[in-house]
Amino acid sequence: MRFRPMFVTLTSLWMIFSGGAGAEAMGNSPRQLTATCGTEGAKTALPDGLCALFLQRLAVAYPDARVTEGSELRLVVQKLSGVSITARIDTVQADGVTQQGAHRAMMRRGAAPDQAALSQFLDALIGATPLP
Repeated sequence: MRFRPMFVTLTSLWMIFSGGAGAEAMGNSPRQLTATCGTEGAKTALPDGLCALFLQRLAVAYPDARVTEGSELRLVVQKLSGVSITARIDTVQADGVTQQGAHRAMMRRGAAPDQAALSQFLDALIGATPLP
């Protein structure tokens, strides 16, 4: 692949400047990242395992961070049906102000979203949300 060396180089530079793996090796503690889940309306119930999957996908997206339950990031499920989900990730800034994230939606024709589809959806949502 033609672009792979550049990708590896850019990834390495990002890790150096962001503290990445080098920070942990030098004795710096890894970043703490806290997250929780909820719904926008009282009538919507979270699917079983969605919050655990959200925490897992955050850990995959940010391997150098220690991801635990808390209030820094909040997955907000806005609409949920048997074949679709609409959600966003809200972030709590250092000054305590909550900033709403971008809305994303996923729909599957004739079937409920399975774990693989939900993982892809959450990965896209996480990728579109800047960390506080």
